[in-house]
Amino acid sequence: MEYAVFESGGKQYKVSVGDLVEVDSLNSSQGVKVTFENVFLIVSDGLVLVGTPTVLNAKIIASVIDERKGKKIRVLRYKSKVRYRRAMGFRARRTYIKIEKIEKSSKTSSK
Repeated sequence: MEYAVFESGGKQYKVSVGDLVEVDSLNSSQGVKVTFENVFLIVSDGLVLVGTPTVLNAKIIASVIDERKGKKIRVLRYKSKVRYRRAMGFRARRTYIKIEKIEKSSKTSSK
């Protein structure tokens, strides 16, 4: 089984080829290929490549499937003794991508 760990939007995701992943908004239209170059780990057929902090010349190629709003988050503010209450909602934009390819090199970076 081949998988990799990469970063997008300050979060890390463990993916394999063919996976559908929900990431923070990439501002890309549907069908566009996107490349992630912050790859921290690649495991392939018993070979483990660990980056320091990233794997050199490694990238993950994915295609954008859809972009839509995520789940609603309720934000409540309350002040005691003065009857102040306020509720707001927020829905972040999310991008759904499909992992097409994991490209790798056998060397690690020296950052």
